[in-house]
Amino acid sequence: MSKLILTADDYGACDYIDSGIIKALKERRLNSVAAFVCFPDSHERIEKLIRFRKDEGVEFSIGLHFSATAGYPLTAAKSLRSNGNDPKSPFKGPEKFFDGTKYDRKELGLEIEAQIHAMEAILHDAGYDKVTKQIDSLSNHHGVVYIDNFLFRDYIRMAEFFGIPIRSPQPWSTSKLQKLNLDRKLFNPAVREGMKLGFLQRFWSAPGSKTRVKLADERGLIFPYALLDEFYGQPSAGYLQFLLNNYNSKTFAAEFMFHLGDKTLRSTAKQENLPGINFAYFDYREKELEEIIKNPLPSLVKNNKIKLSSFRDLDVSDSLEPR
Repeated sequence: MSKLILTADDYGACDYIDSGIIKALKERRLNSVAAFVCFPDSHERIEKLIRFRKDEGVEFSIGLHFSATAGYPLTAAKSLRSNGNDPKSPFKGPEKFFDGTKYDRKELGLEIEAQIHAMEAILHDAGYDKVTKQIDSLSNHHGVVYIDNFLFRDYIRMAEFFGIPIRSPQPWSTSKLQKLNLDRKLFNPAVREGMKLGFLQRFWSAPGSKTRVKLADERGLIFPYALLDEFYGQPSAGYLQFLLNNYNSKTFAAEFMFHLGDKTLRSTAKQENLPGINFAYFDYREKELEEIIKNPLPSLVKNNKIKLSSFRDLDVSDSLEPR
């Protein structure tokens, strides 16, 4: 049977994003949340999410959304800060990271490890999943670990060491799944965003998706075949239905990634409190929430004979091409 993970990214940064995710969870539109641990009150926010899970009886898993470009380092990490001499300085933005500005590879590795330990402690303290207390998955904000082979190798080495499944290193756009770019642009919005942030400058040093898949496979990591990056920046109910139709007569595993926001709380989000969060995308966040709530997602999943899964429901066969 085909498997699908429906994830909302960026939980744990602010009420505007968190409330959008909670609304989608209440409507049973998600079964996975990728959470930051690197904002000042991320700990309390994740504990609130786990209480909601218990009180509402809503089943969803929680993964770590590793960041080196939004929020604040948990380690000294001088080379990752916007001001290396200020121990309270936030991460430098992705445009600074991608433009070749020097970073210390060891510092990045220590930061990944610190964020994993922080998430483990939060889940344990809050009583999340009394059986395993495990982080469900590991993803990375802004795709920062994809900028070169060294960083990606360090990232997957940590995932292997801690036994955490990872988000698919292969985007939908380079997979063998059908595509339809509704806005008729040459590149999909996720690619255009990366180009604007400066990822193009690192294009020749960045491992391609096929290389990333190969490296992850060699370490025996668990991940779904593809990550949907096509909905980003072009949310519509018709497009979501089109994407789910890829499951007809095929068997494969994928993750759909959403970026949500609650428009009633937009005014509470302040740029100075949210380093690395893209305020220019807020209109799209609200549109994504609107579309997934009004879309009959549960019935579409059921009609297409898709099993909603967590990352820890997957096995090594789920990274294989559609069958």
